[in-house]
Amino acid sequence: MPTDHDHLEHDRDRFGSNHRDQWEHRPRVASGDVLTHVDGASLGAMETLERVLVELPTAPAWALTMRRWTGSAWELRPITIARAP
Repeated sequence: MPTDHDHLEHDRDRFGSNHRDQWEHRPRVASGDVLTHVDGASLGAMETLERVLVELPTAPAWALTMRRWTGSAWELRPITIARAP
């Protein structure tokens, strides 16, 4: 069964080592992170959640705003996810 490392090696072969370096240093979502915004819209309202769920299947990319508790403050962690071509 392929591992994450095998996938990284495959990407390295296709895109070169620079792509692999970018892959390994991308922002990661951790346990305890809180998703607060999708494409700039706050997820605090039911109408926003409904709109986001309707648009998810057709959007070419999503800009997510995560918040992570650092022990003394919330840290913003913006993440962009793009649909594969």
